[in-house]
Amino acid sequence: THSRSREILVAFAVAILVSIFYIPRISTDIYLLEDIGPNDPIRSSMEFFEKQSYGLRSFEIGLHAKGDKLVTDPAILVEIEKIQEHLLSMGQFSPFLSVSTFLKEANYITHYRRPQYKRLPDSQAEIDEILSATGFNGGESVLRNFYSQDEKVARVSSRLPDIGTEALDSMYQDLDQFIIAECDTSLFSYRYTGQAYLTEVNLDYLRTSLLLGLLVAFVVIGILMGI
Repeated sequence: THSRSREILVAFAVAILVSIFYIPRISTDIYLLEDIGPNDPIRSSMEFFEKQSYGLRSFEIGLHAKGDKLVTDPAILVEIEKIQEHLLSMGQFSPFLSVSTFLKEANYITHYRRPQYKRLPDSQAEIDEILSATGFNGGESVLRNFYSQDEKVARVSSRLPDIGTEALDSMYQDLDQFIIAECDTSLFSYRYTGQAYLTEVNLDYLRTSLLLGLLVAFVVIGILMGI
């Protein structure tokens, strides 16, 4: 091996470069139904909901009000509406569960279902009145599904079809660009949550770990063989 140490090092260098090029291209596009056998009775139920309802995948995004702002402030509610409308424009999402959606429906109902009131309340006083009335009438647990007790964190959730992790990643990138360009991020910060997002993060971590592990192995073996 001493007489061919240069050739060995070159060969391993080429192997490392090939690995760097091809490993990131390994497909990690995962669908939820792939994890369930074709004869499993649960699969038929999941396929039914996938076809007849809005889909199997959950979508969640958490918004954190900055400074002295609250997620029930009109300005932040408007930003939540922007995000929801952008996602709905993609045509794949179920109706959203959020404090914004709740307030719109409550405003609509308290004004006798007149179409012009199917929107956010006009003022902070109206917002506070609706939320207080909901809490006094036993709806506190309902409100906790939409925002935290201190009103600093809100959750927007929905469902969408089993589109695969690669399509989800593209969707997240699109939404990031939209929020940067169209939303006032001085009012809030945000992060993705939920099962689908965690699956995507875990797969990215797996791919990165595989790449680093192979690179370290090739380098160590190449050095030992070249000595």
